[in-house]
Amino acid sequence: MLSRRRFLHTGLAAGALALATSSRAADVALGQAMDASVPAGVAYDPAPFTLGVASGDPLPGSVILWTRIAPEPLRGGGAGEAPVEVAWVVAEDPRLRRVVASGTTTARADFGHSVHVDVTGLEPATVYFYAFTALGRRSRIGRTRTAPAPGSTDEVSFAFVSCQAFDAAHYAAYREVVRQRPDFVVHLGDYIYEGGGPDTSAERAHVGAEPFDLATYRTRYALYKGDVNLKAAHAAAPFVVTWDDHEVDNNYRGLHPQDENAAEGNDSPEAFSARRQAAYQAYYEHMPIRLPAGPAVGGDMQIYRSLTFGDVIDLSIIDTRQHSSDQPSTENPTVGGDARDPSRTILGEAQRAWLLDRLSSRSAAWSCIGNQVQVHPINVPAGLPDVVDDLIATIGVPLNGEPGLNGDSWDGFVADRERLLGHVAAEGIPDVVVITGDIHSHWVADLSTDFGDPTAPVVATEFVGTSVSSDGLPAGTNAAVRALLAPTNPHIRFVEGEQRGIALVRATPDRWRTTFRTVDDPQDPTSAMSTLAAWEVSRGQAGAVQVG
Repeated sequence: MLSRRRFLHTGLAAGALALATSSRAADVALGQAMDASVPAGVAYDPAPFTLGVASGDPLPGSVILWTRIAPEPLRGGGAGEAPVEVAWVVAEDPRLRRVVASGTTTARADFGHSVHVDVTGLEPATVYFYAFTALGRRSRIGRTRTAPAPGSTDEVSFAFVSCQAFDAAHYAAYREVVRQRPDFVVHLGDYIYEGGGPDTSAERAHVGAEPFDLATYRTRYALYKGDVNLKAAHAAAPFVVTWDDHEVDNNYRGLHPQDENAAEGNDSPEAFSARRQAAYQAYYEHMPIRLPAGPAVGGDMQIYRSLTFGDVIDLSIIDTRQHSSDQPSTENPTVGGDARDPSRTILGEAQRAWLLDRLSSRSAAWSCIGNQVQVHPINVPAGLPDVVDDLIATIGVPLNGEPGLNGDSWDGFVADRERLLGHVAAEGIPDVVVITGDIHSHWVADLSTDFGDPTAPVVATEFVGTSVSSDGLPAGTNAAVRALLAPTNPHIRFVEGEQRGIALVRATPDRWRTTFRTVDDPQDPTSAMSTLAAWEVSRGQAGAVQVG
């Protein structure tokens, strides 16, 4: 599958530790695959909790616990049509002896027998352990942590990740979550990839054809969630998730699929609306997410939301897909044309108003925006070799002589970018950090209200993390990319695109530090990790400084 990230990179360049055992550990070891036909790196937990456990969206007194009853994960789940009663327990210790909360819930077939329990009455900034029981079996034991209470100035640690194409590489980066035990993990999208069917030559081939309905999306999630490193990470720390495009269709926006010109078939307006609804429901069924308006029952599902971690971080998770206008038109895609149309939006009016209000009203030291696609522009100079220019021109839309415009990023929605950064500048909102995924590479950039003026004041910092597994720049091209971008991109402080990995953040009221950790060998599920670079932002001082 060809995407804007692959073209951008090519053009510019010319077991894991389990936290506990289940009641069937003597019968089936955690690292043993249930089916010899499953791809490398996949080993399902004992039925019916084959997909493991997870927690998410931690608040000071509560957290979401997740599992799914799926005794046959790659065959639709295999739990039948009857509801299943599921018991859950939360304790202070990993043996589940000091129980603080417990209860039962019903896993229903219409939501894939998924379970979402909002456990309340917990203590802030506290580690807990949890498990589920159903059909006479117990799940593995998971570990979670609640958010610190308002007033806390203790350091907050978290990781952020994105883009985990199953068939591209293993998920060794997630071993860092198990080792480091961050307070939480932010997943910025592309949790699954929808494209393609089985590639018999790949060690980690997709199972099944490209998904278009609820059943096939469930199978795709079941494949990804069988990865041993991903399951271990979910069992080690709570996740805060949002989606990007591949959870539905590459480069889609709103109700506009990638191949919108198709008048019929899977990309007709009616078919794509049904496809998106199925994809959204499957996402909910497999994520430990607390939805402001509940799960999708129609065409839309609100996932933009906020979480606060003491007086240190106010985290706004945004959605740059569902409420977005389409990419700039092929007739007038340039920065001076359709991309600047003020009626076009990447956020939608309601979400934009919500985000600007969050930024203005925050009381924590740092405002962090969990974002999918790059906010800062990438200005590619003119006069490139034809082969490079042609490749860049296919990033996502025809660029008509404007090769620096990536129409699927905030570059394609200039008015919304100006509204966001202009609001930060006009309101004098300090200490704003954007964390981003999508582009399979590392970037550190200064954000200003005028990227054409190198003297314009910096109003925020953007850290872009590389992919967990999805392909990036070819080996040996980093230096050439940096040399190409340096003359026309003074706002870009750092770029690296050859490595896969994870970003780790440690924040105090006075300092924000982002460390890029990379995988030594993406094809090795037990690969060691190395530190690529570390950058810090000091409170009250816009702009990042490299410290490692």
